Amino acid sequence: MQQLIRKIPVFALVVFLLTAVAFEGDRVRAGEAYGDGESSETELGAFEITAYQRKLAAENEAGYPVLDAGRGNPNWINTQVRRAFTRFMEFATKECERDFSMGNMAGHAIPEGIGERFENEMDPDDETAAFLISAVDYCEKTLGLDRGSLLKELSDAVIGDYYPSPSRCLPNTEVILNAYLEAALYNGIKPEGETRIFPTEGGSAAMVYIFETLSHNRLLKPGDQIAISTPIFTPYLQIPHVNDYGLVSVEVSENPESRDISEDELKKLEDRSIKAFFLVNPSNPSSHALSQKTIDRLCRVVEKNPDLIILTDDVYGTFAEDFQSLYSVLPHNTILVYSFSKLYGVTGWRTGLIAMNEENVCDRLLSELPEEDKSSLRKEYSIVSTDSEQMPFIERVVADSRSIGLYHTSGLSTPSQVFMDLMSLSHLIYENKAEKDPYIQQANNLLADRYQTLMNALGLEPDEDGRNTRYYALIDLIDISRGLYGGDFADWLRQSRTDIDILDDLAAKKGVVLMYGPGFSAPEGTVRVSLANLNEKDYSEIARRLIELLSEYYEEFQGEAAGTGSAGAKADKYTLEQAVILSRHNLRAPLSSNGSVPSDLTPHEWTKWTAGSSELTIKGGIEETNMGQYFRKWLDKEGLIAENSIPEEGAVRFSARDKQRCIATARYFSAGLFPLADIVVEHPGDLKGTEDFMKPVLSFYSEEYAEDAIAEIEELSEDGIFDKVSGRTKDAVSLIMDTVDMEDSDSYKNGEYGDLLSDPTEIIIKEGEEPDIEGAIKTASQVGDALILQYYEEEDPKKSDFGHELTDEEWQTIGDFMIGYLETRHGTPLLSVNMANSLLKELKKELLNRDRKLTFFCAHDVTVLDTVTALGAKPYRLPDSIEPKTPVGVKLMFERLRDEKDQVWYRVSLVYRSTEQIRNAEILTLDNPPMKYELSFTGVEKNEDGLISEEDLFRLFDNAFNAYDELSALYELKEAA
Repeated sequence: MQQLIRKIPVFALVVFLLTAVAFEGDRVRAGEAYGDGESSETELGAFEITAYQRKLAAENEAGYPVLDAGRGNPNWINTQVRRAFTRFMEFATKECERDFSMGNMAGHAIPEGIGERFENEMDPDDETAAFLISAVDYCEKTLGLDRGSLLKELSDAVIGDYYPSPSRCLPNTEVILNAYLEAALYNGIKPEGETRIFPTEGGSAAMVYIFETLSHNRLLKPGDQIAISTPIFTPYLQIPHVNDYGLVSVEVSENPESRDISEDELKKLEDRSIKAFFLVNPSNPSSHALSQKTIDRLCRVVEKNPDLIILTDDVYGTFAEDFQSLYSVLPHNTILVYSFSKLYGVTGWRTGLIAMNEENVCDRLLSELPEEDKSSLRKEYSIVSTDSEQMPFIERVVADSRSIGLYHTSGLSTPSQVFMDLMSLSHLIYENKAEKDPYIQQANNLLADRYQTLMNALGLEPDEDGRNTRYYALIDLIDISRGLYGGDFADWLRQSRTDIDILDDLAAKKGVVLMYGPGFSAPEGTVRVSLANLNEKDYSEIARRLIELLSEYYEEFQGEAAGTGSAGAKADKYTLEQAVILSRHNLRAPLSSNGSVPSDLTPHEWTKWTAGSSELTIKGGIEETNMGQYFRKWLDKEGLIAENSIPEEGAVRFSARDKQRCIATARYFSAGLFPLADIVVEHPGDLKGTEDFMKPVLSFYSEEYAEDAIAEIEELSEDGIFDKVSGRTKDAVSLIMDTVDMEDSDSYKNGEYGDLLSDPTEIIIKEGEEPDIEGAIKTASQVGDALILQYYEEEDPKKSDFGHELTDEEWQTIGDFMIGYLETRHGTPLLSVNMANSLLKELKKELLNRDRKLTFFCAHDVTVLDTVTALGAKPYRLPDSIEPKTPVGVKLMFERLRDEKDQVWYRVSLVYRSTEQIRNAEILTLDNPPMKYELSFTGVEKNEDGLISEEDLFRLFDNAFNAYDELSALYELKEAA
């Protein structure tokens, strides 16, 4: 007997389980790998590196509380299931005592009458009992299970007084788990044929068992190739390479832009020498589910490589919208692994499963093995099966999990199977209801809020793709550095620090633990942030500390530049020849005088503004003058305009819209930039007859165009604001209302302004006018505008929010709402190319004017947004600003640069004061510069220094002009038809 019991490869099992489980805690002494004072980015795994950094964070220099966003363990649990498990355990224990009871000893549950006793025991008015009643009713009425046998099986199982029988899965549990998988993961496509399930001790054990059986049954042999979709959970990268398997891995890489697998990468799988394809879907760490296009391509791949074995770990599937498991569309080739650990907060329970179709590629390949292999396997499995040759692959997995000989002891513990039943049923009872599972909705909303907070605080544009689970965020530190401080700094950081150096500093200096992206085969410079294990406010703090560290690096970079000039070497490659600036006006007073919307909707008095409604305030003038002074120093340093010089005629041009705040902003800026010169600011209505080329109105119009523009807005609107506000928009409106105590105002009480949380909103598009919004959203935005301007102007934070002491996150929420309102009217392609057309023509004319050194146009936030949108700027969020798109006083700047080879390049960036620089009226200098964020554009590649070629820039302008010209051609043709 002993020689028939095959030993589990200990090395394979230990390496994998320690990696997958213990690395999530602090039991792996990865710090020893740093003992020689050197770090290795190629030899250490991400979890090993993180274990060491946790030790650094615990003793961080700043004394900050440790924020560990490396762990994927959720900080939430499902309470309903736990209470139900405990309650059912009590019921089952009483059932055992009915057999006999002697002190602490009892018998077994008696099947006769168990259904009636369950009804009598469970009080429908008790929430936990009501859930158990609903769960059992669902099993009987929807799944067709016998009520009595179900309750008997569950009672025996929760007590745990029998070995699992059958070993693979309890009969009723298999039905329940199949129903759950269909409801949660298959998106309406039920796999043909029967699905067999093997509950396991978590997803990691499932993977160990599968690889072990594939290897033992000669379906994967040393030297075979296995494809792995990357980025992926680090331990999964290591499985094929342990000594017992000796597999050769081929990476099928995700496109970092689309977060999907490209067609070229998928073609690798058509090679029949690749035996298996292994993926986590949705992926870890990039957290995106496969697109439908990729799933369709995989179906075609299987047609060309029908022997391909697909292993998919779908643990994050419930966090993606309309998730489609590969198993549902490719059931014969796919082995499905699923774990309840992340959704229900049960990592300690170790509840996972393997699901396989009754007709599967593994069974077919077993039947095609050489006779010698079949004979050997027949002999091994004959001790547990009378027909071992016909033993299905999944039953072999069960047997192999206990080295075959101990097959009768295999199977997941029966109490754990009951717990899986209850988790499944907590979701299934909503299948026949209009209401969606509220628990899953809550989990997804929790992650979405944390993700949004992190992205906002980092100044990154959130990825709103429904495929994004938001369980993890994969962020690029170098891109963030480039956005904050420019390409030269980002390149310096890349050369002076390894990724691990940065993560070590982040832990040792700031107490933050993130995970090393390349350890997951993610791109260099990336880090994984778990959004599951900390509270929402912690992610804002993580971003703050990360930016604080980057700021310290930037000071070092500047110090080196001043001391050695090395940082200026790259700058010396380019000569600044021209700067063309489109500015938003600076701080203005809102329309909050008596009788205005903001004054009507609060019982409080707004701050006393230093200017009339909509005019530039004194603080706005001071800050704009200082911005001009900063540019005076910067342009002198760059060698474009000498400090205190008087520009030659035609060398500079200043133009503004005919609003006091725009003209005043241009004059204050010119005074700071040219203190010795009398700069003329042209504007509509002046003696020159200047045209209002910056007026943000629709120059082209047709009724069908207006309908399409509104449809485009509705499609891009996240919360569907037109019927009534919802989601994050509703939260923001509620916050604005609470901050001004709106419900205490007489105007709101008497219904003059309706109900801002339920009234509809209408967008109005008219010829020759700016798109407008009427209804609840507009009213809320008028109050929100006054709040933000008061926050900027008022030194006392308690006065700025009427004593409500808003957090930074809450101010950001109001700012995001205002940006959403702005984008609704101006942030769509159809609208932006229309409204920005005349301005874009004027900007291009300035860029082509070789005599012009500096151009300064001043208008509004919508003007800047229309321009960047029409030019095709990639999504962006400005860091350190509660207005993350077009903050007050922002400058869109085009820098014309010529390199040593006489080639012309452009840097397009947004220059602005951070929120704190505005509030504190900080003096901007070369040592305390404004923020500068470099924009990127769709379809345009940057050079190694982050610059855009002249050809590409003007192509962007021409694309916008063509898009405008096509409007009239398209809609006139439609109307003619």
